[in-house]
Amino acid sequence: MEENDKQTIGWDSLSPKPCEDTEMDPNFKRGMLDLFEQLQRNAVQLHYTPAAEPLAPCRSKIGGRPDVPADFEWPYFESENYKKVVANRPLSFMAQINLAESAEFDKEGLLPKQGLLSFFYELETERWGFEAADKGCARVFWFKDLAALQQADFPADLAEDFRLPEFAVQFEAALDLPDLGDFVRSPLTQELPEEYPEAADALDWDDFEQLREEFGYTAEGEWSDNSKLLGWPDLIQNPMQQECEKVSRGIYCGSPQELDPELQAEIEQASQDWILLFQMGTVENGDFELMFGDAGHIYFWIKKQDLAAGNFDNIWLILQCY
Repeated sequence: MEENDKQTIGWDSLSPKPCEDTEMDPNFKRGMLDLFEQLQRNAVQLHYTPAAEPLAPCRSKIGGRPDVPADFEWPYFESENYKKVVANRPLSFMAQINLAESAEFDKEGLLPKQGLLSFFYELETERWGFEAADKGCARVFWFKDLAALQQADFPADLAEDFRLPEFAVQFEAALDLPDLGDFVRSPLTQELPEEYPEAADALDWDDFEQLREEFGYTAEGEWSDNSKLLGWPDLIQNPMQQECEKVSRGIYCGSPQELDPELQAEIEQASQDWILLFQMGTVENGDFELMFGDAGHIYFWIKKQDLAAGNFDNIWLILQCY
């Protein structure tokens, strides 16, 4: 058996199954909670409310018009829509984060402390991030000097449907733990199922959620609405770190591909450098609803090294939905 095969022993059987009234091995449970201790991250939770009146310049917000430098060039992305029309389309302004407002909630100090972080995404074609050609469908800008910013007008060719209304944003620090998919793929979790194979085999999703709650993790409100900076992604499909690394190397991820074992091992190692920058869920108020696919999320990913250097040019966006 290959070494990589050994690493998945015990976790393969984790799936929804009928609950059995059996007591969990206390040593296995302690091991799980110890792993949560090592894997926990801090997230900056976003709570939004409709803006009753236009917000002051450079406030953190979802939607509205962005605050940008005078020489800012609105980003465009060329792609094909569902009618098979190829065009160069303006990205929608999704959100801006005043980093001085969010700094106290970034307990790990990963984000810059000052300036404005602005997120854009092309909503008409809603690219999934499966392929290298999707690069540019999402952009992130860090504007360091707030005094040099002014509110931009929307491009004339940005359709009304893709102009988000303005929502004020408040922040909250939150404990974040990985979902099941990220948990079983973490290099830190591979020894436990080998040590306690029967307990690992008996573990189901309900057990996993109960252990997360016991550790202190609380799901945030309506899951599909959950928007946050940093932390762990709320998975709808598979973990995304390897997808980010593969696509950045020009490997198509829209369907399964078997890679050379050495290349796969290299990708698995390099994928550990990718972390969540921003997750955005459904935004709604009254007659307005912004939903990504079917109750999905968009996830802006960044490499740890790029975040530490304040380089947001190489972010990658992935959309997941039901």
